[in-house]
Amino acid sequence: YRSIDPGLNIWGGEQYELTFKIWQCGGRMFDAPCSRVGHIYRKFAPFPNPGIGDFVGKNYRRVAEVWMDEYAEYLYKRRPQYRSIDPGLNIWGGEQYELTFKIWQCGGRMFDAPCSRVGHIYRKFAPFPNPGIGDFVGKNYRRVAEVWMDEYAEYLYKRRPQYRSIDPG
Repeated sequence: YRSIDPGLNIWGGEQYELTFKIWQCGGRMFDAPCSRVGHIYRKFAPFPNPGIGDFVGKNYRRVAEVWMDEYAEYLYKRRPQYRSIDPGLNIWGGEQYELTFKIWQCGGRMFDAPCSRVGHIYRKFAPFPNPGIGDFVGKNYRRVAEVWMDEYAEYLYKRRPQYRSIDPG
């Protein structure tokens, strides 16, 4: 069972994600003033600083994208720097590769944090209408390949030849 989105980095924003999940999935939250639950801050992190600057802001943006739908615009108006994923990508699918290529090709670093307690819950139904654009995941993969992979995009097309005929936008 995983309760927190794997798109969140290290920490920051997960409390908002859980709040939106509970609210939008029909749950209730209770204030328990005598609760002994808290956050323990460590003197030393079990991982190096990822070097991506405002990773808390990245997490807030991820929560806004996944859970806030049209209300995400309120976050972007206040913090426009959080809007960094290619706006040509539709719904979901491919953004994890785009972020990976951006980090790698732009001099960033990525770390595996095996002690992380971050997860993702897949819904039984999509909370958004199908945009009627066909294979939007394939379109996203093709778009990411065309923008970031150069000649290596051929590896994707060998595996998924049908993506060649999709307009990447």
